[in-house]
Amino acid sequence: MKYFIYCRKSSEEEGKQVQSLETQESILVNFAKKNELPIVEVIRESKSAKTDGNRPLFTSMLERIRKREADGLLVAHVDRLSRNGIECGQLTKLVETGFLKEIRTPEKIYSNYMDLMYIGFEFIFAEHFSRNLSVRVKEGIQTKLNNGVFPTKAPIGYINKDKKIFPDITQVSFIKTAYQLYSVGDISLKELVIHLFERGFRSRSGKKIAKTTLHRVLTNTFYTGVIKYHNKLYQGIHEPLISQGLFDQVQSVFKGLNRTKKQTLDFLYRPYLSCAVCGCKLTASRKKTIYDYYYCTNGKGGCIQHRDYLPKAHIQANIQSLLNSFSLQADLANQTFETYSIGVASETTEESSTQVVIQNNINIVNIKLEKLLDLL
Repeated sequence: MKYFIYCRKSSEEEGKQVQSLETQESILVNFAKKNELPIVEVIRESKSAKTDGNRPLFTSMLERIRKREADGLLVAHVDRLSRNGIECGQLTKLVETGFLKEIRTPEKIYSNYMDLMYIGFEFIFAEHFSRNLSVRVKEGIQTKLNNGVFPTKAPIGYINKDKKIFPDITQVSFIKTAYQLYSVGDISLKELVIHLFERGFRSRSGKKIAKTTLHRVLTNTFYTGVIKYHNKLYQGIHEPLISQGLFDQVQSVFKGLNRTKKQTLDFLYRPYLSCAVCGCKLTASRKKTIYDYYYCTNGKGGCIQHRDYLPKAHIQANIQSLLNSFSLQADLANQTFETYSIGVASETTEESSTQVVIQNNINIVNIKLEKLLDLL
């Protein structure tokens, strides 16, 4: 009799008390050697057995049994073979037709009619456990949502700690900056990704944030304190990072309701100047990459001023002459300076936060390099 060793661990069972694929293989290989059981192949599969047709290696193994490549199965436990009725029936049929002569675990052998009846019971129990587990998991998730608790891993900008979710102080400023910049409507996602990356914004693995990831951040109600799960909204108990108004403004930009036309060149005086003859706004153009000229847009038609160009230097001289006639009171000047100082201090704090993030990323990379060196 020849055997297939079949090891399975579902991705849904991560973190639970289920033997790993390596552990299962080690136990079964040693058991086969001790009992002198000929092994055709060790098959390892990381798939759920809750539904049929989900395991290509399992399906291939059954077909190979029908081709007489092996007539025995060695598993750590029968629930590693199946947890659904259809595949349970396929295994039972192979035993009844004689293609599969034995299913063996380190504790028990299933080879005759009575054994087949008992293994059928174990398959049914495994299927019932799978269904019951699914129900319990869904009930637990719903309970958390009703209590305002996010049931899975916190999104970027937050951290999971002591079964609660808290703002990640190294990422909060980047999340707020992303929303504030994009809400204006004059920056693309690609440009925003580059801008945030240059300031130190990184993923949890220390890599550059992808454009799709940033899009999820900017459309996730979680940052307003509201949990969206399966298209239903729940009021969360976590601390919001942005206001509902700012979130709505960003969504308007995505829908094209608040997007201004992008300007390729920045002309300092253009927003403030208008034609003295017709009242239309002045526009500007750049010649030889360094000379800026302003002229009337002639939006109403019939104005000849649009034929004449006003050099930037002439505008600067006029503005300087105009400002020279004004004097600023001392207390107003002090208030202006204090406001400016607060802005500079805020920028300094943000730069310090960025430096901390970058240093943390460097430490993570160094740890990874040390691990790689040890493995080598």
